[in-house]
Amino acid sequence: MHYTPNIGFNLTSVRRWKRNYYSESRIMSHSCGEYEKACRKINSETAKLLLVSCNCLLIFWTSIKFYLSLISAIFVLCVPNISYSQVNFWQQSSDGFDGGAIFALAIDSRNNTIYAGTGGGVLRSKDNGASWTLINSGLINIDVRSLAVDASGHVFAGTEGGGIFLSTDGGAHWEPVNSGLTVKNVWCFAVSPTGQIFAGTGGGHFLSPNGSSVFRSTDNGVTWHQIML
Repeated sequence: MHYTPNIGFNLTSVRRWKRNYYSESRIMSHSCGEYEKACRKINSETAKLLLVSCNCLLIFWTSIKFYLSLISAIFVLCVPNISYSQVNFWQQSSDGFDGGAIFALAIDSRNNTIYAGTGGGVLRSKDNGASWTLINSGLINIDVRSLAVDASGHVFAGTEGGGIFLSTDGGAHWEPVNSGLTVKNVWCFAVSPTGQIFAGTGGGHFLSPNGSSVFRSTDNGVTWHQIML
Protein backbone atom coordinates (compact mmCIF):
# COMPACT_ATOMS: atom_id res chain seq x y z
CA MET A 1 0.00 0.00 0.00
CA HIS A 2 1.48 3.31 -1.10
CA TYR A 3 1.43 6.27 1.47
CA THR A 4 0.59 9.71 0.14
CA PRO A 5 1.22 12.61 2.57
CA ASN A 6 -1.52 15.09 3.15
CA ILE A 7 0.13 18.05 1.47
CA GLY A 8 -2.90 20.37 1.82
CA PHE A 9 -3.09 19.97 5.54
CA ASN A 10 0.58 20.58 6.00
CA LEU A 11 0.68 23.71 3.86
CA THR A 12 -2.27 25.19 5.73
CA SER A 13 -0.58 24.59 9.07
CA VAL A 14 2.63 26.16 7.86
CA ARG A 15 0.84 29.26 6.59
CA ARG A 16 -1.07 29.62 9.87
CA TRP A 17 2.15 29.26 11.85
CA LYS A 18 3.91 31.87 9.72
CA ARG A 19 1.05 34.37 10.15
CA ASN A 20 1.05 33.89 13.90
CA TYR A 21 4.83 34.19 14.06
CA TYR A 22 4.98 37.43 12.06
CA SER A 23 2.04 38.88 14.04
CA GLU A 24 3.67 38.09 17.37
CA SER A 25 6.97 39.46 16.09
CA ARG A 26 5.37 42.76 15.15
CA ILE A 27 3.65 42.98 18.55
CA MET A 28 6.89 42.24 20.38
CA SER A 29 8.77 44.72 18.24
CA HIS A 30 6.20 47.40 18.93
CA SER A 31 6.22 46.66 22.68
CA CYS A 32 10.01 46.78 22.85
CA GLY A 33 10.02 50.10 21.03
CA GLU A 34 7.54 51.65 23.45
CA TYR A 35 9.53 50.31 26.40
CA GLU A 36 12.72 51.81 25.04
CA LYS A 37 11.00 55.15 24.50
CA ALA A 38 9.67 55.08 28.07
CA CYS A 39 13.14 54.24 29.41
CA ARG A 40 14.73 57.05 27.44
CA LYS A 41 12.12 59.50 28.74
CA ILE A 42 12.65 58.40 32.35
CA ASN A 43 16.41 58.68 31.95
CA SER A 44 16.04 62.16 30.49
CA GLU A 45 13.80 63.34 33.35
CA THR A 46 16.16 61.80 35.91
CA ALA A 47 19.11 63.58 34.35
CA LYS A 48 17.24 66.90 34.46
CA LEU A 49 16.34 66.35 38.10
CA LEU A 50 19.93 65.53 39.00
CA LEU A 51 21.12 68.63 37.16
CA VAL A 52 18.65 70.86 39.02
CA SER A 53 19.66 69.30 42.36
CA CYS A 54 23.34 69.86 41.63
CA ASN A 55 22.66 73.50 40.73
CA CYS A 56 20.70 74.02 43.95
CA LEU A 57 23.49 72.49 46.03
CA LEU A 58 26.04 74.67 44.25
CA ILE A 59 24.00 77.82 44.91
CA PHE A 60 23.52 76.82 48.56
CA TRP A 61 27.22 76.18 49.08
CA THR A 62 28.13 79.44 47.35
CA SER A 63 25.74 81.33 49.63
CA ILE A 64 27.24 79.71 52.72
CA LYS A 65 30.76 80.65 51.63
CA PHE A 66 29.63 84.21 50.95
CA TYR A 67 28.01 84.65 54.37
CA LEU A 68 30.97 83.02 56.12
CA SER A 69 33.31 85.42 54.36
CA LEU A 70 31.06 88.35 55.27
CA ILE A 71 30.95 87.32 58.94
CA SER A 72 34.72 86.88 59.00
CA ALA A 73 35.24 90.32 57.48
CA ILE A 74 32.88 91.95 59.99
CA PHE A 75 34.60 90.14 62.86
CA VAL A 76 38.05 91.22 61.70
CA LEU A 77 36.95 94.82 61.22
CA CYS A 78 34.89 95.15 64.40
CA VAL A 79 36.94 93.27 66.98
CA PRO A 80 39.78 95.81 67.00
CA ASN A 81 37.25 98.61 67.44
CA ILE A 82 35.49 96.76 70.23
CA SER A 83 38.78 96.09 71.98
CA TYR A 84 39.80 99.71 71.54
CA SER A 85 36.53 100.98 72.97
CA GLN A 86 36.76 98.59 75.90
CA VAL A 87 40.31 99.67 76.68
CA ASN A 88 39.42 103.34 76.51
CA PHE A 89 36.01 103.10 78.10
CA TRP A 90 37.50 102.77 81.58
CA GLN A 91 40.35 105.07 82.48
CA GLN A 92 41.92 105.37 85.89
CA SER A 93 41.31 108.81 87.35
CA SER A 94 43.57 108.99 90.38
CA ASP A 95 44.75 112.59 90.30
CA GLY A 96 44.57 113.65 93.94
CA PHE A 97 43.88 110.11 95.13
CA ASP A 98 46.71 107.90 96.33
CA GLY A 99 44.87 104.64 95.85
CA GLY A 100 43.13 102.28 98.23
CA ALA A 101 39.74 100.65 98.27
CA ILE A 102 36.64 102.57 97.22
CA PHE A 103 33.53 101.28 98.96
CA ALA A 104 30.85 103.69 97.73
CA LEU A 105 30.05 106.25 95.05
CA ALA A 106 27.36 108.90 94.95
CA ILE A 107 26.52 111.68 92.49
CA ASP A 108 24.85 115.02 93.09
CA SER A 109 22.78 115.24 89.91
CA ARG A 110 22.29 118.98 90.34
CA ASN A 111 25.93 119.79 89.57
CA ASN A 112 27.41 116.39 88.59
CA THR A 113 29.66 116.32 91.64
CA ILE A 114 30.95 112.82 92.39
CA TYR A 115 31.67 111.57 95.92
CA ALA A 116 33.75 108.49 96.68
CA GLY A 117 33.78 106.72 100.03
CA THR A 118 37.11 105.09 100.92
CA GLY A 119 38.97 103.69 103.88
CA GLY A 120 40.65 107.08 104.14
CA GLY A 121 37.62 109.32 104.05
CA VAL A 122 35.54 111.01 101.35
CA LEU A 123 36.87 112.19 97.99
CA ARG A 124 35.09 114.70 95.77
CA SER A 125 35.41 115.34 92.04
CA LYS A 126 33.87 118.30 90.23
CA ASP A 127 35.37 117.54 86.80
CA ASN A 128 33.80 114.18 85.96
CA GLY A 129 36.44 112.20 87.83
CA ALA A 130 39.53 113.78 86.25
CA SER A 131 40.77 114.97 89.65
CA TRP A 132 39.81 114.31 93.26
CA THR A 133 39.96 116.29 96.51
CA LEU A 134 39.94 114.78 100.00
CA ILE A 135 37.16 116.35 102.11
CA ASN A 136 37.33 115.07 105.68
CA SER A 137 36.76 118.21 107.76
CA GLY A 138 34.71 117.11 110.79
CA LEU A 139 34.73 113.47 109.68
CA ILE A 140 36.09 111.89 112.86
CA ASN A 141 35.70 108.37 111.46
CA ILE A 142 37.25 108.15 107.98
CA ASP A 143 36.38 104.50 107.26
CA VAL A 144 33.51 105.42 104.91
CA ARG A 145 31.50 102.45 103.62
CA SER A 146 28.39 104.12 102.16
CA LEU A 147 27.29 107.42 100.63
CA ALA A 148 24.03 109.06 99.59
CA VAL A 149 22.94 112.44 98.23
CA ASP A 150 19.37 113.61 98.68
CA ALA A 151 17.37 115.97 96.46
CA SER A 152 18.62 119.00 98.39
CA GLY A 153 22.27 118.08 97.82
CA HIS A 154 22.88 116.97 101.40
CA VAL A 155 25.52 114.26 101.54
CA PHE A 156 25.34 111.33 103.98
CA ALA A 157 28.40 109.24 104.79
CA GLY A 158 28.01 105.91 106.56
CA THR A 159 31.09 104.70 108.40
CA GLU A 160 32.33 101.46 109.93
CA GLY A 161 31.83 101.96 113.64
CA GLY A 162 31.30 105.72 113.59
CA GLY A 163 27.72 105.92 112.43
CA ILE A 164 26.42 108.54 109.97
CA PHE A 165 27.87 111.93 109.10
CA LEU A 166 26.03 114.68 107.25
CA SER A 167 27.34 117.50 105.08
CA THR A 168 25.07 120.32 103.96
CA ASP A 169 27.77 122.23 102.05
CA GLY A 170 28.94 119.72 99.47
CA GLY A 171 31.35 117.88 101.72
CA ALA A 172 33.24 120.95 103.00
CA HIS A 173 32.19 120.15 106.58
CA TRP A 174 30.75 117.06 108.28
CA GLU A 175 28.86 116.49 111.51
CA PRO A 176 27.63 113.26 113.11
CA VAL A 177 23.88 112.57 112.99
CA ASN A 178 23.40 109.44 115.08
CA SER A 179 20.40 110.21 117.29
CA GLY A 180 18.48 106.94 117.64
CA LEU A 181 21.09 105.01 115.66
CA THR A 182 21.98 102.12 117.95
CA VAL A 183 24.23 100.38 115.42
CA LYS A 184 27.15 102.39 114.08
CA ASN A 185 28.22 100.12 111.21
CA VAL A 186 26.40 101.72 108.28
CA TRP A 187 26.86 99.88 105.01
CA CYS A 188 24.27 101.31 102.63
CA PHE A 189 21.78 104.10 102.06
CA ALA A 190 18.59 104.60 100.08
CA VAL A 191 16.75 107.86 99.52
CA SER A 192 13.05 107.77 98.65
CA PRO A 193 11.34 110.27 96.33
CA THR A 194 9.51 111.67 99.37
CA GLY A 195 12.79 112.51 101.10
CA GLN A 196 12.94 109.64 103.57
CA ILE A 197 16.43 108.27 104.10
CA PHE A 198 17.08 104.61 104.89
CA ALA A 199 20.34 103.38 106.37
CA GLY A 200 21.29 99.72 106.31
CA THR A 201 23.48 98.54 109.20
CA GLY A 202 25.01 95.26 110.28
CA GLY A 203 26.14 93.46 113.41
CA GLY A 204 24.78 92.76 116.84
CA HIS A 205 22.69 89.82 117.95
CA PHE A 206 20.19 92.18 119.62
CA LEU A 207 18.91 93.30 116.22
CA SER A 208 16.59 91.40 113.93
CA PRO A 209 17.02 87.61 113.57
CA ASN A 210 19.23 87.96 110.50
CA GLY A 211 21.70 90.16 112.36
CA SER A 212 21.02 93.37 110.47
CA SER A 213 18.66 96.27 110.66
CA VAL A 214 17.39 99.29 108.77
CA PHE A 215 17.04 102.75 110.22
CA ARG A 216 14.84 105.47 108.76
CA SER A 217 15.05 109.22 109.05
CA THR A 218 12.23 111.52 108.09
CA ASP A 219 13.92 114.73 109.24
CA ASN A 220 17.00 114.82 107.03
CA GLY A 221 19.09 112.65 109.33
CA VAL A 222 18.48 114.52 112.57
CA THR A 223 16.88 111.45 114.16
CA TRP A 224 16.78 107.79 113.17
CA HIS A 225 14.17 105.12 113.92
CA GLN A 226 14.88 101.43 113.68
CA ILE A 227 12.83 99.27 111.32
CA MET A 228 13.04 95.60 112.30
CA LEU A 229 13.31 93.15 109.41
